[in-house]
Amino acid sequence: MMQLHYLDFDFSEDELGHACWDALACVPPERWEALLAEAQALLAWCEQQGGPAGDMDAGFSWDFDLQATAEKGEQTTPIAITWAAPVLQATGPQDGSTRCCLGLSISTTPALTNAFKEGLHLE
Repeated sequence: MMQLHYLDFDFSEDELGHACWDALACVPPERWEALLAEAQALLAWCEQQGGPAGDMDAGFSWDFDLQATAEKGEQTTPIAITWAAPVLQATGPQDGSTRCCLGLSISTTPALTNAFKEGLHLE
């Protein structure tokens, strides 16, 4: 079981039982590394539960999308972010950034959806 401190997921499900979990977390730059650690641990947990991520139409049990940005005043700049199991790599925020945002979407098959709900205490 994992307790989440930064990522707060919205849940949607299609008629086949495939689920999509969407989260957006925005933190000050000094919390960026903690947010990345939480996302890395969650992705590693998903892989432990469902095997490697990949196109669910090709038979994988889960997939994900990551996006990150840094805000500096009115300017928003993309942050390069990748996950190659088991490591999440991202560039740091720019000097003077006031906020860093991480968007994470995880899609799951019905079997992994149930494990996700139970393991993370999500509904």
